[in-house]
Amino acid sequence: MRWGRRVLYRRLRLDGWSVNYKRVQRIWREEGLQRPQSRQRKRSQPADGSRELLRAEYEHHVLTVDFQFDQTMDGRSLKFLNVLDENSRICLAIRGGRRCNSIHMIYTV
Repeated sequence: MRWGRRVLYRRLRLDGWSVNYKRVQRIWREEGLQRPQSRQRKRSQPADGSRELLRAEYEHHVLTVDFQFDQTMDGRSLKFLNVLDENSRICLAIRGGRRCNSIHMIYTV
């Protein structure tokens, strides 16, 4: 979690603690705590190295492929492959599996 002292103060107040913001700030500073720095996100670029992203002009012109990961109640992992049409924003296919090599997708236009 990327909580800072301000979010911590709000959470403590919501949980019923009667603490002063200055006290939370003082304890935070005495303990030498810092909020983890957010990672720099890379912008996606086309494979050919050009700077311009391809915009969808009609259906099936630009498809987006995305992996999503989740976990069941017993701790086993699930992986989903989603294929979206950028123009209509419709999900064309969802394939799920427990291992990456078990997810196969054949798509024909």
